[in-house]
Amino acid sequence: MMIIEEGKINSAALILNNIDYEKDPAFVFLMLAHATEMKHHRFVRKILHTEDTVFKQKINSHDEYKKLIVSLSEVLRDTAMHPVENLAVTKYFLDSLFLLISDKGSLKYDYQHDYLYSSNMICNGLKISKATLSRYVNLGLEVVDTNKHNRYPAHVIFYWKESLWSSRIQAIFQAFKIRNRTRLDIIKELEEEKRTYEKSHGNKSFYEVYAQVKNPDELEDPEKYYDWKDIMDELEELTNEDQSE
Repeated sequence: MMIIEEGKINSAALILNNIDYEKDPAFVFLMLAHATEMKHHRFVRKILHTEDTVFKQKINSHDEYKKLIVSLSEVLRDTAMHPVENLAVTKYFLDSLFLLISDKGSLKYDYQHDYLYSSNMICNGLKISKATLSRYVNLGLEVVDTNKHNRYPAHVIFYWKESLWSSRIQAIFQAFKIRNRTRLDIIKELEEEKRTYEKSHGNKSFYEVYAQVKNPDELEDPEKYYDWKDIMDELEELTNEDQSE
């Protein structure tokens, strides 16, 4: 079921007109999230931040903060843009604002059922294969955690049909992924990198491969030595931290 239009009344403007933008950024953000819910109530039930969210005590870039506030206000007041496109742009600015004012956490969007598309609909809309869709998901294409058949918000077609928007989504996806990594996530990534090196050397460990090396700079590929050694050192450091705790 393709979504064609939304109501013309912009109830979000009523909220925007009453926000005190000099207040705490976390409060301003919550009000803007509520304005998004009101404007796009046919598409979004609720916008919540995860329980592990930690808001910053001080924002590093006030210019960027003000710029995002203006951008959000403008798109939320807009009534001419196609509603799905409007939600896509609003969501990008809202996610960017949340990333700026928080040290940890993510946003969770609870979408209306008829706003979610099947993989076939997304593939048809983007003219891609299922394999390409899977690759896009790994790069940041949004997918809802549900057992139901329809798992993809309608706006992902808007994001991924243009290189500019897809690059923006990939960038913010990676930013959230990096800053929300746990120590276990880092250890897992390092272990995978270590195994890759070991496999490329006949399943031998770092210490077996370089046991006789006295001066790494004299190796044919010293960068590989140092990269692998950094992995081993970081793994050892993280493991020792876990044991000390």
